[in-house]
Amino acid sequence: MSTAVAFQLLAGRGSSTASASGNGAYFDHIVFIAMENAAYASVFGSGTVSSCPSSTDPFLCSMLPLGSTVPSLNNYGATAADANDFSGCSAACYVGLLAGYTYGVKDGYGDLTAANLVADRFAPAGLTWQAYCESGCPRGNDHFPFTSFADTRASANVFASSSVSTSTFSAAANSTNPPNFLWYTPTDNHNMHDNSISTGDSYLKSFLVGSGSLTNPASGSLLASNLFTNTNFRTLLYLWWDECGGSNGSCNSNNAAPNLLYGTPVKKGYVSPDTTGIDEYASLRTIANNWGFSPIAQGDVAAANSGYMFNDVFGYSSPLPLSTSFTFSPGSPAVGTVVAFTATSVGGTLPYSYSWNFGDGSTGSGAVASHSYSSAGLYSVTTTVTDSTGKIATSSRSVTVSQPSALTASFAYAPSVPVSGQSISFTGSASGGTSPYSYSWSLAGTSKTGNPVSQSFTNGTYTISLTVTDTAGKTTTISQSLTVLPPSTSSGSVPTLIGWGGVKMDESVTGSGGTASAVFLGEYASNMELLLFKLEAQGYNTVRVDFDPYCTDTIDYNYMSVYNATNAQRAIQIAQHYGFWIIIDYHGYSDIFRDTSCWLNYWKPIVQNIGPSYTNIVWEPENEPEYYNCINSPSSCPASPVSSDSAAVTYLSSAYQQWIDQARLLGDTHWIVVQNLCSYSCNLCPGGDGSCSAAILHQSSQLHGLQLLLQLDSLEQCDCRQRGPGLLPDGSGGSREHWLACLEHGGWD
Repeated sequence: MSTAVAFQLLAGRGSSTASASGNGAYFDHIVFIAMENAAYASVFGSGTVSSCPSSTDPFLCSMLPLGSTVPSLNNYGATAADANDFSGCSAACYVGLLAGYTYGVKDGYGDLTAANLVADRFAPAGLTWQAYCESGCPRGNDHFPFTSFADTRASANVFASSSVSTSTFSAAANSTNPPNFLWYTPTDNHNMHDNSISTGDSYLKSFLVGSGSLTNPASGSLLASNLFTNTNFRTLLYLWWDECGGSNGSCNSNNAAPNLLYGTPVKKGYVSPDTTGIDEYASLRTIANNWGFSPIAQGDVAAANSGYMFNDVFGYSSPLPLSTSFTFSPGSPAVGTVVAFTATSVGGTLPYSYSWNFGDGSTGSGAVASHSYSSAGLYSVTTTVTDSTGKIATSSRSVTVSQPSALTASFAYAPSVPVSGQSISFTGSASGGTSPYSYSWSLAGTSKTGNPVSQSFTNGTYTISLTVTDTAGKTTTISQSLTVLPPSTSSGSVPTLIGWGGVKMDESVTGSGGTASAVFLGEYASNMELLLFKLEAQGYNTVRVDFDPYCTDTIDYNYMSVYNATNAQRAIQIAQHYGFWIIIDYHGYSDIFRDTSCWLNYWKPIVQNIGPSYTNIVWEPENEPEYYNCINSPSSCPASPVSSDSAAVTYLSSAYQQWIDQARLLGDTHWIVVQNLCSYSCNLCPGGDGSCSAAILHQSSQLHGLQLLLQLDSLEQCDCRQRGPGLLPDGSGGSREHWLACLEHGGWD
């Protein structure tokens, strides 16, 4: 516990003894950055450099040798002296810090009439203040009580609009006469409330030093501002976490919250041993004590009475011994590759100067240096740091330089399933050779340079080529085929199908490589999805998915896969994603004759389970019905119930009507494909001579109750062996009466 300087013990809106010049006992300016919800040990270890988890938060760990920290800070209220009234942080922690008491507030509180540090101590003392809340202050009063206090909420010194950013704040710090008190509340995406310690560390690095370092902060960053670089100012930076909580580490028994004090007024590399009464009120009392402010409210009074503050962090101590180290990237450079070396030093007395020996006779200077090697080999690299008193420290590491590997290139494009007129981004990557690389593209005949590039196309298939050239002049070229789909045809009310246009049901499973699936993220596109790319590119909007029967043919003797509920559902999802109609095709041949009951019962759960999942389903209850033999159902073939063509057509009509009635009783209203009698080879008659005229009679009068009946009769002779495969339903190569095209395995479908 530290000894306090004298102060006037006046509660409420009492006197303030600081002079208008702003000179305090230890500092004349203070900058708060309010962070959130992390365990002390997870951010700073035990407060020493060696214990700090530098792999998680390297920037914050690098600040420890240049600042002070208080590992015992418990922002929930450390002793009974302050009545332990911090239940309900975050809001209570912020209010207690600035008002000297929590007033029982909890998250979501409204306006608060209470004396506070800035309006009732700084302003009356002639000291200036400003408070900023990032990006419109989404957490409101909970993390920014300046909008709740009656005497600050309407102040011109409060900035909480959507335009507030770290740049806004740094500009205020860079003004000619910056405020004595500056406060910044980041959003929860930056302050470790909703993000990790690692990303919060990156945010603070960007905020404080930008692309520079603590010893050489980049222009525009906070530590490069007038407030921190002007030797006439004694500025204290207080990185303050409201509480130990959330998902960033486990709190210890003291609920220690992270904290770091940085700037010319504080000791370097100092870890405070204070363990008593160190909480929000101790933070407030440390600030108030600096300017001789009287206590504000009862928590502040308790801290003042007991001397709870941590002014032991102020003053000067002997610097740590000077030491240095460095990193380099890439870790395994090739000949001609530019290697970046970055040195980090602690201890000694700022500023530092650096020199480099790259091991090949070349030298460099500066904390960041770069070098490329002209030949392969093992090199010993040494950096030497010298502080302002002339003390020297060195660090050496070995760098292995290899001959460059063969130059290779690849590229990806997005979106992975583009449509006509859509802008497509092409991104190349290269390895091997000697970096850096240049990129030249041939986008279906249009030349472009750079990486990435973009281009739009009409629907069709194009060749895209990328040529990569390294600094040694070596080149490599890679090409890919790009399929661009037309605008979706799914808005049409009528399915349009190309010839066979189908896949086996098991072709809905994930592919083994190639194109990424747009339906199942993380998978490769299935054969079915790849087919839909091609169908849609040709203007079609329907796909056929078929499976072998499982009634009279319990062994998979046919060309199609067996029915699988999971694969069926995947097929539905693929069709639904691309807005396609989907024909569910039972490739049963003689099942409808040989075991009608089994055929109906087999269909029932299929209609029940997948029917409700998608509107644009077309049922095909039986593909190519035939009764003459069991060529395609050899494992179990009951006797046919009919012996003539005309009897077969009558039987078909009755069986289809049973199927339709069953579907409608299940509440199903999808379209249904009905096929007339056909032999396996689709020559109409079993004998293949086209003489059985009864087989071509229309029987639609016996079929009723449909939303829409697609009457698919095998009119005339449709001998695939004569016409050949690949005919389209648009009439090219055959008439529209010849429904669909020849099957891939021969025969009409």
